[in-house]
Amino acid sequence: MANILWDRVDNIYAVQRISGDIDPPGRQITDITRPFEDGTAYVEMGRRGEPTNLSFRCLARSSADSRVLHQAVKKLQSRIVTIRLNEITYTNYLVIGAGVLNRLPSLTTVGGIFYNGQLIGSVGSTWVVDVGFLVQYAGTVFL
Repeated sequence: MANILWDRVDNIYAVQRISGDIDPPGRQITDITRPFEDGTAYVEMGRRGEPTNLSFRCLARSSADSRVLHQAVKKLQSRIVTIRLNEITYTNYLVIGAGVLNRLPSLTTVGGIFYNGQLIGSVGSTWVVDVGFLVQYAGTVFL
């Protein structure tokens, strides 16, 4: 099982900004009311969450590192992952879609520290990478 850890990506990339939140599983219902009949009818469909968009901005040391990040993100698509977000761990989430939205050199001095402790900074030497995921709770039984 793969991991999406929001304080780092691939133990290299520093995360600057996170947006989105997990929709935890809960009982879902659907309307099965017959047309032209009085009243309403619903049936329970099982436990699931709604698909959720998660995105974050991280920093790469170079254009080459930003491409490596892009490839790592795409490898998570269609996999069941564990997500750690705001110190809470969520298990059994399917990555429906994954991709890089922007991959640009920094235009201003960007400061920070990579997860491995290396300092980053200076104009153009750091690449800003916006990554997005569409995830949904997948349950506990996988085919």
